[in-house]
Amino acid sequence: MHGCHIVRKRRLAILLVGAAFFWLTAAAATTQDLFSLRQNAPMPERSMPDLRRLPPSKKREEDYLNKPYSGSVNFPRDLSPLAKKIYDAVLKAARKRPKLSTVHVDDIATAGEVTEVAVSLTSGPKDKVCQDIYANTILRAKEEVLIQTYFYAPKKKHGSESSPETKPIRVILTVDSQSLIVYGSNLNKNAFYMSTTWNELPPSAYFDMSRLKGLDVRIFLFHNYPLGSIHSKNIIVDGQWSCIGSKNLDNEGTQELGIQMYGPVSRVMRRDFFRLLKGYKVPEVELRTPEPVKEMGMAPMIVVGKAAQRGIPGFNSFDSPQNVAWKTVFEKAEKKVFILTPNFNVPEFFKAAIDMVKRGKAFTLVVSRKMLNFGQHLSKAAGSKGTNHEVANQFYDYIDAHPEVAERVKVLYFSPKDEVVEDRNVTEEERMRKKKAENSSHVKLMIADGKLLIVGSGNMDQQSAYYSQEFNLVIDDGVVTENVRRALKEEMRKEDVSFKPTNVRKGN
Repeated sequence: MHGCHIVRKRRLAILLVGAAFFWLTAAAATTQDLFSLRQNAPMPERSMPDLRRLPPSKKREEDYLNKPYSGSVNFPRDLSPLAKKIYDAVLKAARKRPKLSTVHVDDIATAGEVTEVAVSLTSGPKDKVCQDIYANTILRAKEEVLIQTYFYAPKKKHGSESSPETKPIRVILTVDSQSLIVYGSNLNKNAFYMSTTWNELPPSAYFDMSRLKGLDVRIFLFHNYPLGSIHSKNIIVDGQWSCIGSKNLDNEGTQELGIQMYGPVSRVMRRDFFRLLKGYKVPEVELRTPEPVKEMGMAPMIVVGKAAQRGIPGFNSFDSPQNVAWKTVFEKAEKKVFILTPNFNVPEFFKAAIDMVKRGKAFTLVVSRKMLNFGQHLSKAAGSKGTNHEVANQFYDYIDAHPEVAERVKVLYFSPKDEVVEDRNVTEEERMRKKKAENSSHVKLMIADGKLLIVGSGNMDQQSAYYSQEFNLVIDDGVVTENVRRALKEEMRKEDVSFKPTNVRKGN
């Protein structure tokens, strides 16, 4: 027994040292000046409804533990059978452990209109996620822009001016403290000190103060040490418009997904944003902009987030709304499940996938072979199943032992085609971008039966499942799901990208 305790302590020490090493040595990146685009693009318009949805109850979460199921009161229409099962399971989990949910239980059921979907493998000016989703959303701001991002990595300080005819636009940016450690040195030589001692940064840390006329900017740092990152990537504008997806505000060349939305879901995301700021006593300012109402044409949405946890590796709770939603899809999908995620190594999800295949359902997993291999290898000390290569081998081990399931399991790698990287007609810049992006997709999505979509910031790895704060949505709409699938397929066709069979065995 004494020897076992020593081994566990050594594994924990290796994990923490490795995590610290990763934080201090990750490569720097750059980001686009999204705010400066306000001066160069037309303002999108949308007619605003007059009605307002009633605000959620002010009762504490614990008051809902004994509250009976009230039906889909905030949904625009009835849920599909699978979405109903997800909602029931998530609601039960949130009532049992309210501190693991990022939103109030009244806000788990919501709705929204998906107005734009973009997938991009290109960084810089041609990045469709930044241009069509992030910038397009920010351009709509009349009084407030709220941004949650894991990394905010400008190459240089930047800024923008709002119109002198309007009142100052309130801009609040929340960033994980880790990003300042990794990326802050190019902005301030005291970045490490600031990240470990400051809760709020001055706007000058990221912005050119001479260009902030008409913008009221505040920047907050978050991190629940040792591993509790703030990992969501959300933008909320005026409580009406919002976007979620996989892309941080950086300039990385990995595959990314962004979704723009309008409707009540934006107010839910705004309340989630200010709930995170509650510890800093930042009030949720009442907006002049009317609150969007639920409309029949909107898609039913279920908020399945996860709060950051401080716990020691191996001792955090699994039953967050995020994890419960994913697991319910594995258990209740009628025909098939498709997953695209940077990493997949959580034992509970691996077992759920195997059990699903045993029941005769089809399972397709697409991962990025070399995505954060060092960190994923370290996570085995906390009980994960290791790197994507190791997980792929474990799936194939199961297939070898149970050949009858071989036709129902596909484990694929995301990768540009080799011949494109080596094509001499491709510019050096394009060749380097493709080499950097090779085997790297940062998209996080789950599609069930081709009709239901779960999308957001959560990876299916140990970090997202047990430690990080995440924000995801279940979108119960077949049209939206198909639009996301088509956008993904079309961008991959343009960029000469394919999902390649892993065909791995141990030692390969």
